[in-house]
Amino acid sequence: MQFRLAEHDGRQHVAAAHHGGGGVVATAFQSEDEGSLRHGPVAHGSGAGNTRPAAEQYGPPMRPVLLVTRPAPDGARFAEAVARETGQPFDVLQSPLIGIRPRDVSVAERPDALVLTSANGAAQIGRLQLSGLPAFCVGDRTAACAEKEGATAVSAGGDAEALIATILAQKPLGRLLHLRGAHSRGDVAGRLSANGQPCEALVVYDQQPESLTSDARRALAAEAPAVVPLFSPRTAALMADQGPFRGQLHVVAMSEAVAKEAARLSPASLVIASSPEGAAMIALTSRRLEYLLSG
Repeated sequence: MQFRLAEHDGRQHVAAAHHGGGGVVATAFQSEDEGSLRHGPVAHGSGAGNTRPAAEQYGPPMRPVLLVTRPAPDGARFAEAVARETGQPFDVLQSPLIGIRPRDVSVAERPDALVLTSANGAAQIGRLQLSGLPAFCVGDRTAACAEKEGATAVSAGGDAEALIATILAQKPLGRLLHLRGAHSRGDVAGRLSANGQPCEALVVYDQQPESLTSDARRALAAEAPAVVPLFSPRTAALMADQGPFRGQLHVVAMSEAVAKEAARLSPASLVIASSPEGAAMIALTSRRLEYLLSG
C-alpha cells in the first residue's frame, strides 16, 4: 500500500492510497469506527458567495477543503480519521479556534474518584498526581486518555447526561472530583451533588479564543467548498464572530445547540450528527466530503 501527503499554501493535500488491485482502499490517515447518521436542518446562505459555481455544476467538481477548528492534537486525529473514512483526495487546513492552556492549580485533598468530560481534562491527571484513581469518563476517547494517564477508566459512551446517569447508577462511595475547563456545559458536579453523590469541580485548563489563520480565511473566501465540522456552541459562535465569509460553507454540527449558533454563518448546508460523539462526526463529515467530491 502506498500513499502520499504533500503541502502547499498551508494546506495538506490528502492523496488516496491504493493496493495492487487498483482500488482505493484508504487515505494517508488512520480511521475510527463509523457512527449512524441523520440529516439536520439545512440553512441556505444568501448571495453569490453561497451559490454553487458553474465549474461544479458542469465540469469536474472542485476539490473541497476540510477546515478543522479543534485544538491540537484532537484536530489532527479527527482529520486523519475523516481522511481514512472518505478514501478520496481533499485538502486539509488546521485552524484551531480554541487554545488549551493548563492552569497552575493543585489538588488540596485526593478524591476517591474522578469525573472527566473531555480528553483535555483527562490529560491533566498525571501532573496533578491523581494517577491510580477510578475515572468516570464521558466517552471512549476521554477514557483512553485517562487510562494513558494512569487512571482506571469507565466510559459512559455518550454525553454529559449519559455520564451523570452512569455515575448515579453505580453509586460510587466517597468524594468525586470533576476536572474541567473554564468553559463547561451541563453543571455535572452540581447535578451529581444535588442527587446525593458528592462531587466538586476544579478548573484545570482554560480555552482561549484563537483567530482564524490567514490560510483559513482565504479558503473561506474561495470558490472551492469548505467543510467545517463544529463541536461546541462556543466554537460555532467564535467562528461566526469572525465572519461573514464569502465562500461556500458546509457545516457539520455536533448537536442542535451547535447548529443554532452555526446558522449565523449562513452556510450552504448545515447537517447535524446523529449523536454528540466523535464517531458520528467523523462519519457525517466524510459523507459531506464524498457528496461534494461526487459533484
